[in-house]
Amino acid sequence: MVKVTKDYPIIPLRDVVVFPGIVTTLFVGRSKSIEALNSAMASDKKLVLVAQKDASNEDPTFKDIYHFGTVSNLLQLIKLPDGTMKVLVEGSKRCQIDKISESKGLTKASVTEIDDDVIKVSDSMNLVRFIKTKFNDYVSSTKKIPPEILSTIDAIDDLSKLIDNIVNHLNIDTSQKQEILF
Repeated sequence: MVKVTKDYPIIPLRDVVVFPGIVTTLFVGRSKSIEALNSAMASDKKLVLVAQKDASNEDPTFKDIYHFGTVSNLLQLIKLPDGTMKVLVEGSKRCQIDKISESKGLTKASVTEIDDDVIKVSDSMNLVRFIKTKFNDYVSSTKKIPPEILSTIDAIDDLSKLIDNIVNHLNIDTSQKQEILF
């Protein structure tokens, strides 16, 4: 397999991990992050979203972020009256962040995109059924996840997408979600 390194604008996120296939709304206020959004809008609407290790850090550097993130598509951008941006993004592909660089107020990440592992169809189907059953049991017993999420989960047959969707709905620590992203 050939590894291809690409450069994208990057936005460090506080207490949020974006998974491939997940559409989510973010509120962006830091000037570097707004510059990344503007750069993405002016080009191919792709950017890297990555969780930062300490949510209170206002200006995270390479050592302050996790080194696995998600190349994401910028679907919608709305400028709010207070200067922040409300953005709708969809995670596209896992990536390893090799380095970040800054030029003229824009922070970019050099990333290597990561393909999901291929699993035999028969093994995958069995795992999908098992995971759906266990998630259904979890939702029924904990009442922490709205039951309507089950219909969304039930419609997914791809193992990787299923896991990403379930983890997205779990109330677990950012570091644990980050482990699953990798």
